[in-house]
Amino acid sequence: MRFVFTSLIFIAILTSMTFAYPALVNEGLHTGLTLTDLNPVRSGTDDPDFECDPDSIWSQPFEGIEVYTVSDAGQENQAISADDFAGLTLPITGIEWWGGELECCWAPCIKTNLDFIVTFYEAGSLPGDVVHQETVTAIRTVTSENIFDNAALGPVLKYSAELADPVSIDSGWVSVQAVDSGDCWFLWADAGFTAGTQEYYQDNGSGWAPGGYDADLAFCLIGSISDPHISLLPEISNRFGPADSIVTHTFTLRNRSGVTEQYDLTITNNSWVTTITSNNPVVIPDGENSTVTVTVVIPPNAQSSDFDSCILTAEGDTSGLQASAVLNTEVGDYPYILVDPDSFDVVLTPDSTHDDIMTIWNDGTEDLTWSITLSENESRGIGNWENVSPPATPVQWPASTFAEGKLFVIGGFTDTSAGTLFNGIQIYDTSTGIWSNSAAMNAPIFAAVAEYYQGSIYVVGGYSSSAFTATNQVQIYDIETDTWTTGATMPTARGGNVGGIIDGMIYSLGGAAGGSFPEENVAYGYNVSTDSWTTMNDGPVSSGGYGIILGGGTAYDGKIYVGGHFTSLHNQFYQFDPTGNGVWTTLETPPSAFGNLTPSFIGLETEGIILGFGAGNNWSETGTTFAYNPSANTWTNLNKPMTVAVLGGAAGAGNGEVYFYGGTTGDGPVDPAPFMKNSFTHFPWLTVQPVLGTTSPANYNEINLHFDATEVDGLGTYEAWLLIHSNDPLVNPWYVPITMTVSTDPTPTPGPECLNHGDVNFDGVITAADAQLAFNIALGLYSPTFEEACAADCNGDGVVTAGDAQQIFYTALNLDECEDPIL
Repeated sequence: MRFVFTSLIFIAILTSMTFAYPALVNEGLHTGLTLTDLNPVRSGTDDPDFECDPDSIWSQPFEGIEVYTVSDAGQENQAISADDFAGLTLPITGIEWWGGELECCWAPCIKTNLDFIVTFYEAGSLPGDVVHQETVTAIRTVTSENIFDNAALGPVLKYSAELADPVSIDSGWVSVQAVDSGDCWFLWADAGFTAGTQEYYQDNGSGWAPGGYDADLAFCLIGSISDPHISLLPEISNRFGPADSIVTHTFTLRNRSGVTEQYDLTITNNSWVTTITSNNPVVIPDGENSTVTVTVVIPPNAQSSDFDSCILTAEGDTSGLQASAVLNTEVGDYPYILVDPDSFDVVLTPDSTHDDIMTIWNDGTEDLTWSITLSENESRGIGNWENVSPPATPVQWPASTFAEGKLFVIGGFTDTSAGTLFNGIQIYDTSTGIWSNSAAMNAPIFAAVAEYYQGSIYVVGGYSSSAFTATNQVQIYDIETDTWTTGATMPTARGGNVGGIIDGMIYSLGGAAGGSFPEENVAYGYNVSTDSWTTMNDGPVSSGGYGIILGGGTAYDGKIYVGGHFTSLHNQFYQFDPTGNGVWTTLETPPSAFGNLTPSFIGLETEGIILGFGAGNNWSETGTTFAYNPSANTWTNLNKPMTVAVLGGAAGAGNGEVYFYGGTTGDGPVDPAPFMKNSFTHFPWLTVQPVLGTTSPANYNEINLHFDATEVDGLGTYEAWLLIHSNDPLVNPWYVPITMTVSTDPTPTPGPECLNHGDVNFDGVITAADAQLAFNIALGLYSPTFEEACAADCNGDGVVTAGDAQQIFYTALNLDECEDPIL
């Protein structure tokens, strides 16, 4: 169980500061994404995931959530990050560091190659000559924190590795560089700003230069400490429990005294009944560890927030060495989530499937509510479109954007024959399913560019009448205050324009000033921060001499993708790169039956595609959904038709879903207005059911996982994160890495042989978690593999019983050992 003592929670409110981590583009490394006004919540200093090893001779651990810098040997992003150290008196035998794993564009991924190049350099104002370099294989630990305190970016990770050869250097620099990362990058975390040593340096191929932030990198150097010592970890253990209950604290006692030592364990300063439940005294060989458990009985009359604080002391009989730890126990009612197993690694043949079970336990005192989402490195599919109700006012050719969990449908024709426009925004709240209307606009429009930025929606240009009279206004809607203001006017009036937003710059591409549609290839950039315009390079024209008008556009990976034309009905497709004054590239055209009249494009960077729908060939609506792969420059029919074939509606994406509202079939807005949604976080090879539920205290829910190798293309490894969100106040979400390997080998790769009896989850150590898993097997709550059942059969009689689980628990406490198996 994981608890944090309330009086020891440290909350850093970091406002009015800018935090950044690098984005990557084809041209190299740059600081492309900035997050501001973050409020990360840190675990207490008792969390071993954020402490250096007790044998460390240089301690610079992860202390905050501020900067992540690429240090990667991948082909796309050759970057080396290094930081300095000084004052060592012993050889370096190991290294620990913290960081994260992300792919473009800012989605969690799982590195399959945990090899890192560790290099030590001579001291100086920047890294000097190489003293020692070797490739190590790291051990990765998923911590309880999220990158930037944002669950969507995945967890902060701790890495540790031993060096093959000790390095004797008293001061210098060290770099850690991931090997063969591919699209899954390693980002090194900082140890806090101005931690007392020189700012980290980085080499992106042009030589060493300051990293750009006054920060140090998070790492620890481990050495061969000659002085005898012991340690009791964690130094502070915080636990909650209800009145009239028993709470357990668990510690690791490490013996580095130089000899096999017997330790006497004592409890002092306690006011509640406190008992040492493991061996006392405990005998530990030199260099080894022992688990110490302590139980605290909370009195039946204890009130909420009452607590007891006492001290656990271990003293060696021979050496006299001592170590102490603080136990804090507080009365509190909370849900506590436990997930078993905490990872899945499945091997299948191309035509096979596999079913497995994951168990969600509530080890707390209040109901646990939970929901499950999936985040995958790469996904190409979507689900079926479904109708959503109720619709609002039917509109044709509105502008639209998605932000803050809401779809914003801006302006648009309500009656083309009468030339009436909707004067405002129709807002759909995806969390409640309720529509609402904004305050009236300064001037109603249709066919404009609309983008969200920092709490406001910017509506750029558009047509203000059925005569296709364009406007050059920038109308700004403040979501919180429901008010409108105006920005600097566009250099020329433009309606039917398309575009997107990149790094605070809104780009208006194409469009025309009036119904004759002249000058359709102009391009402008609007800087939101400075409220100013820049004229960009004109776009290309089609073979018929036409640009873009009443088409579609979307931002994707730092570029804008646009296409469509109202008069010539061409379906050419272009990429606009804002580098310099703008670089245009003509791309593969969408299929002939799609894309030439008011297509809707949605860039889905987590999926690796641009979704296209809600378009037609002339006024012939197709209702077809296409995907464009920017990496391959190819279009694919996803065979997921819309429920209603319309064009010229409002599209938006967020919270794992794509929305399309309104539109026309050529004779005014369709009434009643269609409203559809689709899911783009789709995993054809993995099905999880159920995906939400409530678990009462001391109970559990089983989650069915179905792996299907027939739903993927070709052999290889497919990876995903399973994120379990819950009302557990301390761990949210819980991350479960999932791997499915499709192989021609008809026999899945076997687990460890049944030799290390009692290690049911094969993590290399026997703990209470192994006993719990064996107990689940005995009760029929978990279907084991042959290797798991063998390891759980502690007495080797061919049957897993509660007695086996108890024996494994004794083994974990060093009270006894499992017998050799009888197979």
